[in-house]
Amino acid sequence: MLDQVWHDCENPCAFSNNRIVWCELWRGEYVDHAPLTVPCDPDNQADIDIYNSLPETFTVYRGGHVEGFSWSLSKDKAAWFATRSSEFGNNRFEIHSLEIKKSEVCWFTNARNELEVIVLSHKSAAETLESF
Repeated sequence: MLDQVWHDCENPCAFSNNRIVWCELWRGEYVDHAPLTVPCDPDNQADIDIYNSLPETFTVYRGGHVEGFSWSLSKDKAAWFATRSSEFGNNRFEIHSLEIKKSEVCWFTNARNELEVIVLSHKSAAETLESF
């Protein structure tokens, strides 16, 4: 259900207090059940298969500001988000990359064809690939 709320929010980390709450939610601090075996919707076999096929270390991409949680396996999707970020007053378009370990993935979904990976840490290690 958390992923559904995440997708219904537009720019969920726009305010610093939101970032703290989302971080706590994605880490499962309010969850009263056993952890998932894979960080995906347990009813979505396609997402589980994509996640399971990922190597132990891989690159994710983000369009817009680097501080967000939502990254993509697709550089093209990150480029789309980079130009879309102008809707939120961002006049500088950037594409970032970040090498992560599979164990750092909080959630993976391809529900909106974005190959979305939720990552909470290591933003300082991100590299800016393009700025336009």
